Amino acid sequence: METIDLIKKLEIISSKSPNRVLRLEGIFIDNKEFIEVIIFKGFSSSTTHKIEHDLEKNIIDKDFIFTKCELLRAPLGGSEN
Repeated sequence: METIDLIKKLEIISSKSPNRVLRLEGIFIDNKEFIEVIIFKGFSSSTTHKIEHDLEKNIIDKDFIFTKCELLRAPLGGSEN
């Protein structure tokens, strides 16, 4: 079975939609620990765990399941012009 790096694919989509923020929540399969990942303008960051920034490696080195996903319009604060 082929392994799919969903986060990298979502980063590519995100780079084409610079006015959107994607927030992913989930759990690690091995210990059920909570993880949150934010993707904005093609880049990922995690509010809960250290992530890998080497483009040749997976962003997160453990198996996880996403349980919630939100697509938000950026900027998150301020009024629209």
